[in-house]
Amino acid sequence: MTTTSEAVDGFIASLRSRRSPANTIKAYAHDLRHFVAAVPTALREVSAPLIQQFLAGDGHLSPATQARQYATLCTFYRWTIRQELMQSNPMERLDSITQPKKEPRPLAHEEVVKIIKAIPTSNLRDRTLFTLLYETGVRVGDYIGWFVHVNPFTPTFS
Repeated sequence: MTTTSEAVDGFIASLRSRRSPANTIKAYAHDLRHFVAAVPTALREVSAPLIQQFLAGDGHLSPATQARQYATLCTFYRWTIRQELMQSNPMERLDSITQPKKEPRPLAHEEVVKIIKAIPTSNLRDRTLFTLLYETGVRVGDYIGWFVHVNPFTPTFS
């Protein structure tokens, strides 16, 4: 019979072999270490109510942390099913964890003025780009993705 700890080790090893991002592996390993410490040793003894109890914790975890742990366990248990370590997925009996939507916090007026003053007036490109991003709320990553997609002259880096 497979232990929960052995299954977690196998799952993490499979993430590494698939070359999953290092931060993903680190986050999954962290969540699953806490999970292993909180549940029965035998993998097949872990039930939906035990998982629910683990996710609820002692009330000190943020909704974002709970949602991340939920996602980790969903991925882990789907893997256990594919590996035929489990007959059924206990996560299918649990409702997903939703977190409240947060409105973005705009910069204070003083901070915006400080940034604009830090960009030389001769640097029209950077002043325009900052103003565009600030006034429209576009995230830098979204802008870069759009720019690279639309601009055929964007250099590629190897």
